[in-house]
Amino acid sequence: ANGRKNGRPQSKDNHTPPHDLDAERALLGSLLIDGRRMAAVLPVVTAYDFHREAHGQVYRAMVTIHCGGGAIDTLTVADRLTAEGTFATVGGAPLLADLLSAPPHAANAEYYARIVRDKAVRRRLILAARDVTHAAYDAEQPVAETAKSLAATVHAEVDARAIPLLN
Repeated sequence: ANGRKNGRPQSKDNHTPPHDLDAERALLGSLLIDGRRMAAVLPVVTAYDFHREAHGQVYRAMVTIHCGGGAIDTLTVADRLTAEGTFATVGGAPLLADLLSAPPHAANAEYYARIVRDKAVRRRLILAARDVTHAAYDAEQPVAETAKSLAATVHAEVDARAIPLLN
């Protein structure tokens, strides 16, 4: 009744938002194993693309380290998260150890990143569709404006990184 099922957030129609926690873990683990993969992953996924907030925070720390010219590994990520005051809240050393054991193969980091991004785009599309549905019920707004708003909303929610998904 509180919008949760088995501890996971549920939408009003009882669907769990699209996500793949295994892909999120595999991506982060791949980057911990081989931080050089960040160069290929950075254009594909952002911290906001992660369904699990802790995963997004870990990724954001990795991006900060990478952009500062540092090496990504468990020590530098733990240090960065500690400096941000989020190490314990994201899960601390147990989370990083879990992430290290997650990737089947670190060389697949870009593939895992695309999975994470694809799920995020689906979540954005669902939110955009919900907003458009609400707007369509607004009898005060002319139909042409509603249609224009629909196109703008979908375009805004699905950023340029997602365009290849639509082709």
